[in-house]
Amino acid sequence: MKPINLNLDNFDAVVLPAPLAVVTFWSDWCGPCNDFSPKLRSLAKELDTQAVVARVNVDDYPELSKRFKVNGIPHTFIFKGGEQIDQCLGDVPYDYLKARVESALPKATTNSSTASDKQPKRNSLLDKLGSWWKRLFT
Repeated sequence: MKPINLNLDNFDAVVLPAPLAVVTFWSDWCGPCNDFSPKLRSLAKELDTQAVVARVNVDDYPELSKRFKVNGIPHTFIFKGGEQIDQCLGDVPYDYLKARVESALPKATTNSSTASDKQPKRNSLLDKLGSWWKRLFT
């Protein structure tokens, strides 16, 4: 699947109802945009039905650029349920972009939970220092 070319007429109709949308603002004359374009195509192909992957040409639709305060390109926005939740500026590495998008995807759920799944995870530094801190001051 290729990225969808967005314009003033279809932007809201495509992006707002989508559970997840990745929209890149770009231009033909922009070198970093041309370098980023294959990454966006790969992302569109890989995500297929999980997310809408689209792009907006800033020269053709400056109104959309102004609406999202795009000051540099390529500028990628991630929308979830019509709300902007993240953004990346520049020709970011593919793995970085993919990780940002995947973090917004719904997590797969399973019905088989074990007792260890129900235990709270204690990974933060504060949790690790908790017992030490209590011993020090009690």
